[in-house]
Amino acid sequence: MSKETIIYEDVNLVSTYYHDKKYFLNYWTGKELLNDEGFTTSMMGMAKEVHQYDGKGILIDTRKFDFPISPEIQSWYDTEIVPLHVDAGIKKMAFLLPEEFVSKISISQTMQEEQAQSLQKTKYFGSSEEAEEWLLS
Repeated sequence: MSKETIIYEDVNLVSTYYHDKKYFLNYWTGKELLNDEGFTTSMMGMAKEVHQYDGKGILIDTRKFDFPISPEIQSWYDTEIVPLHVDAGIKKMAFLLPEEFVSKISISQTMQEEQAQSLQKTKYFGSSEEAEEWLLS
């Protein structure tokens, strides 16, 4: 059984580190209507914690994520969050896709930013099993 530690939690996001598997699970709760401030607060809160662990990847469960990410927030993510992940040794990002088409597009666009793609491998999945298998490969 894998030891796990919740490294960050707020109303929007729960981030758990799986010690044996060396990856983080970011679960977007969908409990409240997400806005720019909530998204950036959650992302920065989690990103500031990853350096304390030996994680190599992040599995992002966005199935309850209902927030179209603006171009400005996409740029912010690329310049503020990606470097924190890279400095912490994060090499892979696996996304479980949400049902809402607009959110899929905005999440995909965020991770297609040139800097993010050159520093981290990113792949999109419909099942957590496939995503975890890829993260661990």
